[in-house]
Parts: sequence; structure tokens; C-alpha cells
Amino acid sequence: MKHLIQVAVLTVATGLTTATFAGVGQFENEKTTCYVLKNHQLVKKSVCGYAGSSGGAASGYAIFEASFAVKGYGTIDIVDNWFAEDDGNGNWKNEQVTRTINGETAVQRQRDAKTLKILTAKEVESRLVAYDKLYEKNKGKNMPLASWLTCYANKKASNELCYIDNTPR
Repeated sequence: MKHLIQVAVLTVATGLTTATFAGVGQFENEKTTCYVLKNHQLVKKSVCGYAGSSGGAASGYAIFEASFAVKGYGTIDIVDNWFAEDDGNGNWKNEQVTRTINGETAVQRQRDAKTLKILTAKEVESRLVAYDKLYEKNKGKNMPLASWLTCYANKKASNELCYIDNTPR
């Protein structure tokens, strides 16, 4: 779990390179592809719009809060906030996570964009490293979409939203 949170923090932080290595921004009228699953089965795939805020800091926080409007399905609200303290040795302590989908406690995971298979932390890390290398090589231009989906599901997996994460950072 700690590893996945660190991957999420690194993902958010990658695009937030400022002098203080911190930032929070709002986004609106963004578009992506959303996948709605019920009990691990795809029930809706559609272009969707979303708006919200995201940000983070190397000092120990990452936030993502967004509302996704899925055409023909409705609105799905996601909250994913993480806070922690640096213990002075390069580790986090007193971690606090708030993660919900439509107000219900949620888990966050990644799925393969083609097969919808749930990816392990090792698979996600490998894909993230490859994507970062491609980003550096291309200087951030003409980048393909990531090969994984970011997903939030309630504990019973009866309500799950997955999307291609192209959130502005």
C-alpha cells in the first residue's frame, strides 16, 4: 500500500516541478475516456468530461478531487487525498489517506487499458519508468496516452470508475 501511495505521489509530483516543488491547481472542461465497471465487469465506456483540483508537495501531501460526467451514466465524484510527515530519514510517518468514490470509502488501483486486468504495483512501476524515459526522450512532446487506467472502486467493487489519466499537472 505504501508503495502505491508513493507511486501516486511521484505521479502527481512529476508535473509539479516548481522552485518549492509544490503546487495545487484547478482544472475544468477536461476530456478523457471513462470506464464504469460493476463487479469487475465493464458496463460503460465513454468519453467523459471532468473538473476538479490536483496537486502536491515533496513535503508530504498529494490531492486529487474531481467530478467525472460520464455520458449516459451520470456524475461520479472521486476524492484521493494523502498527507504524511517526513521522518527526517527519507520515510513517511503519520500517513493519512482519504479516498472515496461518490462518498463511499474507495480503493485506488490501476488496470491495463486494453484488457482491464488489475495491475500489480511492480507492473505499474515498470510502466511508469518506461513512460518517464519516453517523456524525457521526447521532451514531453507527442506523448502517447499511458497504457494503464487509474481506477477507484468501492470496497465491494460494485461501483468502479477507471479513466485515462491526462490530468493537467
